[in-house]
Amino acid sequence: MRRRTGLLVPIVLLVVLFTARTTRPPQVNVARLVPISVDAESELPIHRRSDYVIGPPDLLTIEVRADGIDGELLSGIYDRCLVSPDGTVDLGDKLGKFYAAGLTTTKVKSRIEAGLQSGFPNTADIQCHVAVYRGNSKVYYVIAENRLGGDQVYRLPISVHDTVRRTLTEMTSLSNLGSKNLWIARPAPGGVGTDQILRIDWRSVATDPSSPTNYAVLPGDRIFIHEPPGIWDLLNAVIAGFSNPDAPPL
Repeated sequence: MRRRTGLLVPIVLLVVLFTARTTRPPQVNVARLVPISVDAESELPIHRRSDYVIGPPDLLTIEVRADGIDGELLSGIYDRCLVSPDGTVDLGDKLGKFYAAGLTTTKVKSRIEAGLQSGFPNTADIQCHVAVYRGNSKVYYVIAENRLGGDQVYRLPISVHDTVRRTLTEMTSLSNLGSKNLWIARPAPGGVGTDQILRIDWRSVATDPSSPTNYAVLPGDRIFIHEPPGIWDLLNAVIAGFSNPDAPPL
């Protein structure tokens, strides 16, 4: 009898465990069930958005299609047209120059269509498509300060997914960021007021992309990488201070 009871105990335990396992509610990834509203426009690279403001030295791709007597003369694709420092785009002797700086692609399209319509009255159904091939005018900077002099300045074109972590990890020339002071100097809105200083906790950013200091990079941002002075630098500064009291502090 004891032997049967001893055999029944593990059997009962297995049945209980199996029942608990089969009746447990399934593990559901709640994040997948939450409806996500995705704005397709915001996912585009910045220079592909409809509200992108063109400026020098952006590159534009312009396609013109037209019917009528002069239609064949005007129709064509003008690729990688440079927005010059004066804000104009030169489409050659046939089409001439058009102002583009400070405008969106939609407004440039309207200007070109209106200009061609007035300049070529024998042309009908003029249609123009304008796209930014490369948005060179929207940039940010990474400034690696060297305590021995010779700071390095990197000028980088902006894209929609640029963050502090992505930017600095892709720059292979930078190293030992955990021992340095990092911050973003962000221009004040409209250029009025002082820069906003955003401190970066690199140790947190490097291990966790969702870190609160893994800021999205905006046009005009300057990411500073400052190497604090070492012990020998401090000693040299003290010695220099004794030998030259007028020397600036470190």
